[in-house]
Amino acid sequence: CRPHTPPPLPSILLQRPNVIEFRLMPHPSERKVKALKKDYICSLDHCKMNVLRRYLGRLYRQEDIRAFDLLINTTEQDNAILPGDMQLGAVVRMLWPRDGELSILYRSNP
Repeated sequence: CRPHTPPPLPSILLQRPNVIEFRLMPHPSERKVKALKKDYICSLDHCKMNVLRRYLGRLYRQEDIRAFDLLINTTEQDNAILPGDMQLGAVVRMLWPRDGELSILYRSNP
């Protein structure tokens, strides 16, 4: 029996431990809010999606964090909505199993 080795970490986790770099971009169908001037974000891996939603709410002057959905395109599904309690590190490990830049999309709710 061969020892089991875990799969290698995605390259975006190898640059700085516990820090994840990603782009926060509007969903292609987003029409209510403009794109961020600075869409390149660095955050700790334990940051929850609700924190990112709150960040967007402050930038766009929305008090309710439910004003925005965060989505990701995975290998299995496009526009998968990220739950608010999911951590950024879990998004990378579970939903972004590829090399390259991580992009999280946002869209405003009606």
